[in-house]
Amino acid sequence: MTPAPCFCQMRGFRIVAVHIGVVDMMRRLEPAIPETGIDGIPMRDEIELEMVL
Repeated sequence: MTPAPCFCQMRGFRIVAVHIGVVDMMRRLEPAIPETGIDGIPMRDEIELEMVL
């Protein structure tokens, strides 16, 4: 896992959903969204995090 989700989980956030292929769909509307992240991992899915207060 990349550092950002780990950082959030250490602060009490939980993964509540993974939206498969959503970034690919968004890229059709906004072509400026890069194919890969800074670490070279393809960006295709969206991870939804939540913190219960």
